[in-house]
Amino acid sequence: MKLGWLKTTVTLPIIEKRSMVGHAEGSIQRQCQLLRIPRSTWYYRPTGESDYEQQLMRVMDEAYTNNPACGVRRITQGLRRRVYVMNPKRVHRLMRLMGLQTSHPKRGYRPDSGHYRRPNLIKRLPIVQADQAWCVDTTHIRMDRDCGFLVTAMGCFSQYVLSWTLSNTQKAAKSAPVCEDALAIRQPEIFHSDHRAQYSSDAMIALSMDAGVRISMCGHGRCYDDILNERLWRSVKDEEVYLNEYGSLHDAGQRLHACFARYHHCRPRHTLQYRTPAEAYFSSDEVNEPVTEAGPMTESPGGPSPPHSPRQVAMHHLNYVVTLSNEWGTPYSMG
Repeated sequence: MKLGWLKTTVTLPIIEKRSMVGHAEGSIQRQCQLLRIPRSTWYYRPTGESDYEQQLMRVMDEAYTNNPACGVRRITQGLRRRVYVMNPKRVHRLMRLMGLQTSHPKRGYRPDSGHYRRPNLIKRLPIVQADQAWCVDTTHIRMDRDCGFLVTAMGCFSQYVLSWTLSNTQKAAKSAPVCEDALAIRQPEIFHSDHRAQYSSDAMIALSMDAGVRISMCGHGRCYDDILNERLWRSVKDEEVYLNEYGSLHDAGQRLHACFARYHHCRPRHTLQYRTPAEAYFSSDEVNEPVTEAGPMTESPGGPSPPHSPRQVAMHHLNYVVTLSNEWGTPYSMG
């Protein structure tokens, strides 16, 4: 009797094949041969984990309970510090046996096939002038009992924030009103953003197309494609948000207004040859700087003022912000 068809059609897991042996006529050797499993597999009986590994599993469970963010390497090093002979492969096997999964950031949003996507136009483009490219992004602002969402539109060349808004919900933090306010002042060649829904919405796309601005989007999961905004968030949070506690959204908006004033007029940057973002943005253009946001260097009656050192420029703009705080009564912070 030809049983080749039986050998090719039996594709069950090894555990189910073992359970089938011994319940049919014929020798164990013949049944194992027909199921295509080694005879030693049927005779094998698992011994379970040893006392040593049981002790290791208890220690690993304690470490994971104290800090669920510990992974294989951190647990391995912790066990080695406690004079246990361990390697990452054993820790990984025991964690899988106990069903422990490290708490870590998961893969985020994946756009579907119908999602509006555009290539990254500024990846290898040298940014050499103002209004050549703008970038838009959103970040989280912490408060006492709530949270806020800050949306900014910033020039890539000068790192000058043209427009920003603060809202208490992410749904209300839309980029279209911010870009519309910025387009009322100037008009760039490229709008750069990521693939979030608020940047690929119909209102944002229609606004950019009506203004004749090309749309650029960074690649998914590539933080360096949006590095300028990330550097802005670092400056704002390290120099303002993490040093203060905001009781309300209005309080946060006032303090952020003062923070952006310092960022624009009192903070020379090395990448701008120690010019402030306001000086880099308005120096080569004919458009005058807004009075409420700027502190331009004044010229002497006989012509342009002589060159100033970076320290003199910073002190000049710092005195200007202090004057604004005295006139408006706004709680500007000099920290």
